[in-house]
Amino acid sequence: MGVAFHVGLDVYHRARTAEAKAAALARDSFTCQVCGAQTADVVAHLWRQPRILPSYRLDHFVTVCGPCHRAAHARGAVAIVRPHCDWESYRDDVVARPRAAA
Repeated sequence: MGVAFHVGLDVYHRARTAEAKAAALARDSFTCQVCGAQTADVVAHLWRQPRILPSYRLDHFVTVCGPCHRAAHARGAVAIVRPHCDWESYRDDVVARPRAAA
């Protein structure tokens, strides 16, 4: 019974996350919100996560291109920030990080 419950939670989480990511990509017109690139490798990145439960809020996702996404997850980067951070300071931190080659 417990396994079935957790499988159900996983399915629910994947569906809600996919829905939020699709909405973020559409909201941002498939354009990287860090550098402005409109490339095929744009993804919806979860940049802000609450402490306990997963976030499905649209404003916690942002569209980024591959190089900016790698920079957001680079060594020493704060890939997902806590609620006190604002998007502008997070974006500035990503911009300051070196871009990995595609």
